[in-house]
Amino acid sequence: MAISGRNKIYGVVTGIEFGDIVSKVVIAYGDGEITSVITTDSVQELCLCPGDHVYALVKATDVMIVR
Repeated sequence: MAISGRNKIYGVVTGIEFGDIVSKVVIAYGDGEITSVITTDSVQELCLCPGDHVYALVKATDVMIVR
């Protein structure tokens, strides 16, 4: 997948807190951690699980996850 965004962070999913509508996904990278709140449908469609290697794309105040 090609993307024009340059603010991407490669990391590993370390935790997922599921909600009815949105879920919190925690990604560890380097010596830090970033948290993304995305729809639970998106978590399921991406088949995200702890241990998965993903990119977090940062745009303004939004963090998207690419797998």
